[in-house]
Amino acid sequence: MQYLSTLTAHFSQSECKVIDIIQSLWSDYGHISRCSVSALDTSVIVKYVDLRSIPDHPRGWSGAVSHQRKLASYQNEQEFYTSYAQSLNTHYTPSSHRMVPNIYFSEPHLIQDNQPLEEKKSVQEGFLFVLEDLDALGYSYRFMTLSRSEISVCVRWLAQFHAYFLTQDTPDLWPQGTYWHLATRQTEFAAMPESELKDAAVSIAQKLQSARFQTLLHGDAKLANFCFS
Repeated sequence: MQYLSTLTAHFSQSECKVIDIIQSLWSDYGHISRCSVSALDTSVIVKYVDLRSIPDHPRGWSGAVSHQRKLASYQNEQEFYTSYAQSLNTHYTPSSHRMVPNIYFSEPHLIQDNQPLEEKKSVQEGFLFVLEDLDALGYSYRFMTLSRSEISVCVRWLAQFHAYFLTQDTPDLWPQGTYWHLATRQTEFAAMPESELKDAAVSIAQKLQSARFQTLLHGDAKLANFCFS
């Protein structure tokens, strides 16, 4: 992987190796990998976003607008981990526990273009962020179904997440919604059949945007994204 040299340079010339590819990003925009870092004596998670092409959407929703929306979502996620994750963890948990993984570093990932050597310049291929490995911290369990007590744990996590960001200023993150809100989904909205829901969509969006209490949203709080100890 080309980003291994970036890891090696950041971690004081440590030996860095890819242990496994955990999954591809949605629409093949890169991947998430687990890497070993000898200087840390533990593994890290690398999320690498590839900017070199516009992949095909598996359900046909692709194009320049969709591409820019996806890039913005990954940049938003990168900014969250860089600027807000550690303060969230510090507020709620002892140093050995986590609400979310802390970040080691993030940066654009650069490659050299194909010009002659004397004319070479760096161009941005993508960007990456390197996070703590929650498995290595003891959060290694994933579940397909939950008991009532386990559901309560997830609801409590979400409540704490929302409560913390009710009082925090987050000017560098999206000002409304998540990856999904009406303004980002005009192509899909236009393709909807006429219905009562479609007629009400604009007023629903306006009500959400003008709600008195505003907080940060997780955006993808599905069971597969919860890690248990």
